[in-house]
Amino acid sequence: MARDGFPIDEAERWDGLYGPGSGTGRRFGLLQAGVRRRVLERRDLALSMLGSGGGARLLDLACGAGRFAAGARSQGWVWYGLDRSAPMLRRARDGARALTQGEVSRLPWCSESAGGVLCVGILSYFRDPRVLEILAEIRRVLGPGGVAVVQAVRFDPLAYLRSRFPASVPRPLRIPGPLFPRSAGRLEALVRRAGLVPERKLDLTKFGGLPAATMLRASKPVEPGAP
Repeated sequence: MARDGFPIDEAERWDGLYGPGSGTGRRFGLLQAGVRRRVLERRDLALSMLGSGGGARLLDLACGAGRFAAGARSQGWVWYGLDRSAPMLRRARDGARALTQGEVSRLPWCSESAGGVLCVGILSYFRDPRVLEILAEIRRVLGPGGVAVVQAVRFDPLAYLRSRFPASVPRPLRIPGPLFPRSAGRLEALVRRAGLVPERKLDLTKFGGLPAATMLRASKPVEPGAP
């Protein structure tokens, strides 16, 4: 059974980073515009790396309120979202048919049932063994030649420490657990261990041009002799 995840007020604040009308509250003060810009840039880069869908099914893991759905559909994907947070899913503008509450390490879809997977913003909450479980599930649900776009944060001393503060310490957002940052090379190595083939990677930056995260596109290989 999936846990609810974010409380309602925090779901509103996370969703609010996508722009006016999408959420309530400001938690970043003078940094709000910069944080929002990076969130929107991350979404647009992920969709660009994903490419066109040609009518294939796309599974959006940790989809939140479904802010990738419209862009994915405009690129020809049939979008489905999964998130553990009931408050986040209630904020989504899609009908219940396209949304599922669940865990990213136990995907509720059949093997080889999707042409694409988005996994943006979630891997950094888990240690390597759990990340490998998630990547193995991504490989399972992808059909041969299917593509996945995954993202992981890079090391940031401030974010690393802040994510480990007790809940009583005020901070802009309450995240669901400590962060486990990874280098671009480490993310690529984990993807390969899960049986996916890295194709392209990008560095995402933050203020001052410092590296913030790595985004990587990978594919599921087509077995020799497969039709």
